[in-house]
Amino acid sequence: MTNKNMKHDNTLEIEGVVGRFGGLAAVDNVSMCIRRGERRAVLGPNGAGKTTLFNLLAGIHPVAEGSVFLNQCDITKMAPNRRVDLGLRRTYQNAKLFDGLTVRENLLISQWGATNGWTSCLPFAQLSQSPITEIIENVAEQVGLTDALSETAGALSHGKRRQLEIGMALAGEPIMLLLDEPAAGLSPAERVLLSNLLGMLAREITLIIIEHDVDLALQYADWVSVMHNGKIIADGSPSDIMDNDHVRMIYMGGT
Repeated sequence: MTNKNMKHDNTLEIEGVVGRFGGLAAVDNVSMCIRRGERRAVLGPNGAGKTTLFNLLAGIHPVAEGSVFLNQCDITKMAPNRRVDLGLRRTYQNAKLFDGLTVRENLLISQWGATNGWTSCLPFAQLSQSPITEIIENVAEQVGLTDALSETAGALSHGKRRQLEIGMALAGEPIMLLLDEPAAGLSPAERVLLSNLLGMLAREITLIIIEHDVDLALQYADWVSVMHNGKIIADGSPSDIMDNDHVRMIYMGGT
C-alpha cells in the first residue's frame, strides 16, 4: 500500500508545514497526503505537536512555513470560517458546545452556520420551521441523540457531549473531519458507542483523528502517522506502526 497519490485523489495536502510559538517549532516541516475518504490516525505522546497541527489546518494558528491544500485549494492563509465553507470541520479535546441551548438548537446553529455563513442568523422560531429540521433529525440519529434533542447540552453526560460535538461537526455535509481525542474521558461503554459511530461515517468524509486510545485509533485507521517533537517519525499501515521499534520506544513505552 502506498500513500503517494496524484493530487486529484487527495482531499488534503500538507507540504512542509511549520508552526511556531516564539522560537519553538511546535510543528516542524510536516508533510502529509490524505486521500479522499481515508481514515488517518495521528498518534504521539503529549507535546508531540498533534493538536498544534490541527490548529494550523483549521486556521486557529498561522502557518509559519509551508502550504496546506484542501481539494487543491490553497487554504494556507485562509480564515477559519472560509475553511468551514470549504467543508473542513474539527472537534476539540474539550467539547465546545452551547450549554444553555438544547441539542436540537446546537445542531440547528451548526447546520445554519455551515450552509449560510456564521454572520447570518435567523430567530430560532423561524429556523426551527425551516427544511433543515429533517437534516438535523438525521444527524441526531446518526450520532445517537434522537432521544436527547430536547435536552440542554449542559445537562448531557460526557459521552453524549462528545456525540453532540461530532454531530455539530457533521452538520453542513463536511468533506473532512479533524477529531481531537474524541475518546478522552469516555467510559468503556461510551468508547464502544464512539467506535460504532466512527465506523458508520460515510466514506465521502475524510477523517483525521488524534487519539491516545491506540486500540480505538488503529482498529479503523487506513494509515497512521506518528509525531514526536513536532515531526513525523513514522508513517505506515496500522500493522507497520505496531511493529515499528522506534514507535514503541517513543510512544508506546516499549524496549
